[in-house]
Amino acid sequence: MNSAALLKSSDMTVEGENFFNVRPTKSATHAVGFNETRIIKIEYKNNPRKLNSLEEEAGIISFLNNHGCMTCPEIVSQGRLSSGEPYYIQKRIISTGKPKTADMVFALLEQKSFGVYQGDFKPENMIFDGSTCHLVDYDQAQQCDGFLKMGNTEFIDWIAGDFKNRRGHDFFSDPDRNFDKREIFNLFRNNSFNLGETSLLQNQVTTNTETGFYHRLCHPTVFIEGARDLSARVSVLDKIKFKPKEEVLDVGCNLGLLSHYLYDKDCLVTGIDLDGNITTAAKMVANILGKPITFSPMDIGDAVKLKTFDTIFLFSVLHHIHNMEGAISSISKDCKRIILECKLHEGGSKPTSFGWTSTNHWEFNNIANLTNFIESKFLNFKFEENYGQVDRGRYIFSFTKS
Repeated sequence: MNSAALLKSSDMTVEGENFFNVRPTKSATHAVGFNETRIIKIEYKNNPRKLNSLEEEAGIISFLNNHGCMTCPEIVSQGRLSSGEPYYIQKRIISTGKPKTADMVFALLEQKSFGVYQGDFKPENMIFDGSTCHLVDYDQAQQCDGFLKMGNTEFIDWIAGDFKNRRGHDFFSDPDRNFDKREIFNLFRNNSFNLGETSLLQNQVTTNTETGFYHRLCHPTVFIEGARDLSARVSVLDKIKFKPKEEVLDVGCNLGLLSHYLYDKDCLVTGIDLDGNITTAAKMVANILGKPITFSPMDIGDAVKLKTFDTIFLFSVLHHIHNMEGAISSISKDCKRIILECKLHEGGSKPTSFGWTSTNHWEFNNIANLTNFIESKFLNFKFEENYGQVDRGRYIFSFTKS
């Protein structure tokens, strides 16, 4: 069955797609097909064993998409066939292996943060792209604000109880799941989920520390044993003034701790990092913590065109940029203020396919020489304030466009 037969209607075309390899499901009430970039699902008749109609299912998926959920594939179109059957089309994610238990649970907790349980949580309904576990098939999904109030392990217990009530047997030992209950619960420390066990954090390449993780996060919901947190910098950061809804960019955001701080200061925050794994993890963490922050993979050293920001933060990052002159050119055009953290002596490096390579190095005897150097690089910006020294001998400075 081709897409011309399936998708023909009076006002709809599907750009670049001429064929879906469509097959009926086991129940024969639905059909699923795919091509190189898309997946289509069609409902021919109601299946009383499903909690949701196809249109209700599409509504839950769209809700997750609209709230920036990273673990639910995006719906690109939906409607009805010329014969009247509803359908939706999602972006196709190519599977490259099997997710770790931690990856599955990370996806589950991200969707919980939006009050959604996918409803049929099993390996068959997961697609792993090498770092992120995506959940598919929401015809059994449940949407409930009560999920938001549950602790992480309480939510997993609820899932097991709901399965027992509906299916009559144990969730963990069900042959379609066969989850190791002990392994799942060992991912938690007093209800807080260990991010360090996920593929996204273990595959990220922007941190050259003993643990492999840069940011240290200790929250009742999620934690990770990284090298640095914001605790030693908050008293200095609190001196910086922001206008309401100030648009700020956090360059080299890593897992997003500075971005979280800025969001809590009523800023509109975007975080960028050169590693897509870390920005995906950062977005998922922000979603779980209820902070709608934008995170994107981007190497500022590629001299990319940025949107305009009121303030751009460069915290312990300028010396690590491989093309510092190009990055400075981009930043200088697209903001009014720069907040920069660095120390008198810096030596940077950048991850490449050949390992870590050196980038920039400077040594100054005093703050005046350092700030003069920065002014000479950021043309039309003038040193404004030294907010003070923080951990690791670094200072936080502001420079404003003259």
